[in-house]
Amino acid sequence: MLQSFIIVLRETFESFLIVAIIVSYLQKVGRTELLPAVGWGTAVSLGTSAGLGYWLWQGASGPLWEGIFGLVSALLVTFFVVHMWRTAPNLKRDMEQQIRTRTDGTAGWGALAGIFIFTVFMISREGMETALLLIQVHEPSIVAGSAFGFAGAAGMSFLWLRCGHLIHVKRFFQVTAIFLLLFV
Repeated sequence: MLQSFIIVLRETFESFLIVAIIVSYLQKVGRTELLPAVGWGTAVSLGTSAGLGYWLWQGASGPLWEGIFGLVSALLVTFFVVHMWRTAPNLKRDMEQQIRTRTDGTAGWGALAGIFIFTVFMISREGMETALLLIQVHEPSIVAGSAFGFAGAAGMSFLWLRCGHLIHVKRFFQVTAIFLLLFV
């Protein structure tokens, strides 16, 4: 239960932070007409991630596939953790630059499509990472751990909205990254 809790807590909270950065930037630059694209992109990402998780659950029942998916997820998670340690200090700035590139000088459908696609790719990456990690967890309480992790991330997200300036995000990701590397 602890493994699935940590995995879902971290990845869901990371997804929330991505959405929060996108929304706050769009509000800051006065492009609130693009906010529906963020919502639709998030919904498509959740569907895509759930579909991948279901496909993995159906297809990863044999020892060969479990071994292949386990190796792939271990490599990807290790790469993502190291990558986040390197890029985390500039993540917000880099994301804002990408959003600015996709929306500057673009009106109407082009800007909506740019924000939608950006959101889908950013959130789907987290969802796919979650699916690849969860398929490797072989414990009877995986659903409960995932549900508690999702509830914990929802609670943290609510607290973030209220008092985000008090949460030490860098420390949170350092601690959960260590747990993820231990699980890998």
